[in-house]
Amino acid sequence: MPLQAKLRSLDHEIAQLNIATRDLQNLVKGMESRVISLEGGEPNEKMVKMEKEEKEEKDDPEKVRITTKNIKEYVDKMCKHPTIAKTSVLFDIMPCDSETDLEEMLEKVREIKMAGLLWGSSRRLPVGFGIDKMQLMCTVEDDKVSIEELCEKMEAFKDLVQSAEVSVMNKI
Repeated sequence: MPLQAKLRSLDHEIAQLNIATRDLQNLVKGMESRVISLEGGEPNEKMVKMEKEEKEEKDDPEKVRITTKNIKEYVDKMCKHPTIAKTSVLFDIMPCDSETDLEEMLEKVREIKMAGLLWGSSRRLPVGFGIDKMQLMCTVEDDKVSIEELCEKMEAFKDLVQSAEVSVMNKI
């Protein structure tokens, strides 16, 4: 008995799905005729023309050859230049006191040389009570430069630098 009830339920569900499918098909046909009337042309001509153009583009051996060649050249070019993971870092460098010459401090910090380190722009920012700090931008190659080590090297100038901290860090 439960099996027969289940079958009747499934038959009823199938009938409802058939009705919904038929309604959707009629709706699509109505929309298609409306679009055709708005565009002012025959549907078959436009569709056939578009399909022909697409097929010609796909079947054109010269176009396929050129596309394949361009893709191969691009892949070869990208393989020659491996991607190097880089990070852009903005440091906040605090001077020891208000008497510290920030330009001298900046010169000393920029004297730090490491493979994969490129110094960028800098600017002076007021902190308060007549004390300014220096913000310094740099770009580092992740495999070659340790940011912690770079901070330690900056802080090694004890007479000029109180602290060097990462303010902003962005992967490139």
